[in-house]
Amino acid sequence: MLIGIDASRANNEQKTGVEWYAWALIQELKKIISSEHRVVLYTREPLRGELGVLPNNWQEKVLKWPPKRLWTQVRLSWEMYRKAPDVLFVPAQF
Repeated sequence: MLIGIDASRANNEQKTGVEWYAWALIQELKKIISSEHRVVLYTREPLRGELGVLPNNWQEKVLKWPPKRLWTQVRLSWEMYRKAPDVLFVPAQF
């Protein structure tokens, strides 16, 4: 199974509630998702710090989007149209 996670908010330097939640959840999922599953962390820019330390069956996918807005609604949506994972988790208020 291919699991996709929007890690863009977890990757923010200045985190608030949802961003900390996403960061902590990703860190815990790294410990419990078995190697028979693949995980893709979708992000706007390269992962920072501990978030970028990934198990072998995990990968980051940087989706470039020059505008500061509408990354989730346009760029991530386009990626899902082109190559969707089996499951997508988007921890955000959208």
